[in-house]
Amino acid sequence: MIPLELDLEVEIAEDVDLEVEAVTDTGNVRTQTKTATPSKAAQSVLPDEGFLLSEVDVEPIPDNFVDADDPEYHYSGSSAVRPLPDESVVLETGGKIMQDDITVEEIPFLAVSNPHGGETVTIG
Repeated sequence: MIPLELDLEVEIAEDVDLEVEAVTDTGNVRTQTKTATPSKAAQSVLPDEGFLLSEVDVEPIPDNFVDADDPEYHYSGSSAVRPLPDESVVLETGGKIMQDDITVEEIPFLAVSNPHGGETVTIG
């Protein structure tokens, strides 16, 4: 059992009669701890029904948190890429917010008849 004691300070208008009785309840008080993770939206941390909050732990801001309003996190490069046969093409999009879809253009392909009865194919 956890003794529960409350100290209340109340401001009362002069023309109100009030009788205050101090109450101490040593019954079974169930407490709980809750955890919250910071976000841009306001959060209310409330106890579950039948409980009192004994503690609220606030987690650190997650490492992968991105502030969508910060221009630093917006990708401003090209959103189209054409693969090359002998080199990599990298769009620096890691950790960025993109407004457009990425378009992977087709690799140029050309097939022509050759004098031997076959086709000569050029890719790229």
